[in-house]
Amino acid sequence: MVEAYLSEVANFDQNQRQIRLNELDRVFTDKENELRHKHLGLKELADRLGSGDSQALSVKQQMLLQQVGDLRRQLAQVQSDLWRAQGEVKVQEAVLAATAADKELGLSQVEFTLAVASDPLLRQFLMELWILERDKAITESVAQGPLAAR
Repeated sequence: MVEAYLSEVANFDQNQRQIRLNELDRVFTDKENELRHKHLGLKELADRLGSGDSQALSVKQQMLLQQVGDLRRQLAQVQSDLWRAQGEVKVQEAVLAATAADKELGLSQVEFTLAVASDPLLRQFLMELWILERDKAITESVAQGPLAAR
């Protein structure tokens, strides 16, 4: 009965994280589509203006740069949320894997969870591991450049 409850709770948490991940993916796709739409709109506007006036072109360029900056910030936020959710999933997977190994030692899920929760070094280690993985992913994303993904 305890195992059924723990399985249900673990599955619920996993399902909630998957729902959040799906939501973040959807938001990312929506924002990417919104960016494409705005880009096309600005391109049409620039074509309609057809201005050789450098001041008008400078204003258009400034607007584009501002929009690109806004969209990059939004993308970074979505990526950060996604990485945070993925980090939480990895921590939970590590806890579940360790739990399976500890069952051989006779520890229950509850005992193991309490031990992990009460061990500040282990919690800090898991959080630092997640932060390092997130920073690595950010660094790789920046190294590829904003246009590399397209």
